[in-house]
Amino acid sequence: MAPCARAGDELGLLINLVQTEKIGVKMLLQNVVEILDDDSSLLVDVVLLITDPKRIMGSDASEHDYAKALISVKRSAGLKGAGIVEDAILHAAEKAGFLALAS
Repeated sequence: MAPCARAGDELGLLINLVQTEKIGVKMLLQNVVEILDDDSSLLVDVVLLITDPKRIMGSDASEHDYAKALISVKRSAGLKGAGIVEDAILHAAEKAGFLALAS
């Protein structure tokens, strides 16, 4: 099982990886809510990273990863830009070949 952010230091590292564009799609999907809850100013960066075609094609993110991220975003209360993130996840999943996510 891939690690998810659980402590401040780990979350800080994930935010730094987003800011430096060094985070993979799978790790971003697994931690998108935590990242945006901590720093909502990263919304545009997160959306661009999730939907980047080169990153999607080079990623080992599975249909399950996209579906789980989508559910997490839908269930997050008060997440700024939740609808935008949902659309980005669906768009990226479609680009990855996953046409019907279970949500």
